[in-house]
Amino acid sequence: MEDFKEAAKKAGKIILRTVTTLLFPIIVIICIILVLVSAFVYFITIDDGTYKEDDWSNVPYGASAFSNETTISSDGSISTSMTPQELWDKLIENGSSVADYLDSPEELAKLVKAEMITKYPDTRPNPDEDINWDDVINGDSIQGIIKFKRADTDGNKSTMTYVDPATFQGYIDEYNSTGSEEAKQAALSHFTLRQTAASTSSGNGGAIAAGDGVMTDVSQAIIDATNNTPWPGAQWCARWVNDVYDNAGVGACRHVSAYESYKHHCISTDMSAIPIGASVYGTGSGQSGPYGHIGIYIGGRSGNR
Repeated sequence: MEDFKEAAKKAGKIILRTVTTLLFPIIVIICIILVLVSAFVYFITIDDGTYKEDDWSNVPYGASAFSNETTISSDGSISTSMTPQELWDKLIENGSSVADYLDSPEELAKLVKAEMITKYPDTRPNPDEDINWDDVINGDSIQGIIKFKRADTDGNKSTMTYVDPATFQGYIDEYNSTGSEEAKQAALSHFTLRQTAASTSSGNGGAIAAGDGVMTDVSQAIIDATNNTPWPGAQWCARWVNDVYDNAGVGACRHVSAYESYKHHCISTDMSAIPIGASVYGTGSGQSGPYGHIGIYIGGRSGNR
């Protein structure tokens, strides 16, 4: 009986060793295949998610084109020249893989709207009212959530409201010609949007607040701060710009370099529509190297060191 048990153990070991020897290469091959497939899917996903200028098979470009082709009516409602279905059809027509990970144009529209919500100001006549999110998410309306606040001389804060560019410019013109306090307060309590050219490097563009030559109390505070903020020294342009914004009471978003700031915050490459007080960037060419350069536009020339 003992001999039988010993023989069974030996046979079991031999069988296990044989099976392991035969299965090990197969397991290794399966693991290699899984790794290759995972890597392939990963790189395809990364490639598809990378913005590619003028490529209608590229979903980020299509989404950017959709969000940039907007118009804002005099009552502040935002609309696009293309429907979600038309965007979906154009992507599919150009070989996009959008249908591999989204089920419908409605899902694509929700993703695009999620970006537009944080990209556009709240242009409703009363921006302090609650937003009907169900209508925005599931309906045809488009909504921005950025709000501009200002404080009067007594420290009372209010939300600025949207007016069309012609009306806003009318406030400026009336104040410049008559010195009307009413026109001045109207300009300070409203904002407008003007269309800019789309960026050729980041896909950004569309509408931006105010525009070149428009002076507000915030703009003036920034200009005053450029004259009162000490220069920290060579190669510290980004620090100086952020210090200026801090001193102007605007607040700053600090990054390790001017180039990093450009990547996070650049909204337009249209040099004809730079709001006074806006940051202007050099993206790393010439002597600035890979870190770039940054200054502040003060009207006619940039306030940088």
